[in-house]
Amino acid sequence: MIHGISQAQPIHYTTESIKRLQKKCMPGRVIYLRGRNDLQGFGDDEPDRARKYTVVRAFPHHVSCLSESGFRESFRYLEIERRRVRK
Repeated sequence: MIHGISQAQPIHYTTESIKRLQKKCMPGRVIYLRGRNDLQGFGDDEPDRARKYTVVRAFPHHVSCLSESGFRESFRYLEIERRRVRK
């Protein structure tokens, strides 16, 4: 590290935090995720609307979801934590 400049530290999940996230993403649960433009700060002035996803199956490192329009998408646990809309 150079004096005065800090670097971002990588995020490491422990086994306990993965288990906690897997409990949040049980099959049949509905989650709301923001669009990708909201995270990057690009695009229009209006933020993307939150999209509704139903969890189909949880795997050790990712979750398979069904969108409201009928498409299947897969998300990593870290991505779900970053994009999730909290009510």
